[in-house]
Amino acid sequence: MRMHFRNRRTPLWCNPEIILSTSYKEDQRIVEAFLSGSGKECRIINQWISRVVQLNSWGLNTYSDDITQDVMIKLYNNLKDTKFRYDSSLNTYVSRITKFTCIDYLRKYLSKEQKEVELLDIPSNDDPER
Repeated sequence: MRMHFRNRRTPLWCNPEIILSTSYKEDQRIVEAFLSGSGKECRIINQWISRVVQLNSWGLNTYSDDITQDVMIKLYNNLKDTKFRYDSSLNTYVSRITKFTCIDYLRKYLSKEQKEVELLDIPSNDDPER
């Protein structure tokens, strides 16, 4: 049975305003411009990062600026050290770094919450119910 999705809203990843790198040469151009500090390429990469953070319901809205900054730093260092080998598109590479950075933030956030809950559950010495 075929399913038809005629009335569905266009997902964010299909948004024509978000520029997706499509070729090796285009990726090379974006990398070189990003490393030299071009504002246009930084905005393109920032769009890619925001798309990953927003698309996945991470629950990290309060940390989105921190995540974006961390990803930009990691990406800059990786591109500067030529760790990006052009095996995939630059967009895919940025998306993977963003995804794993979000997971790192979730681990930090969840472990922090768990520690706070554990501290709240520990009875104090002056507890009258003891």
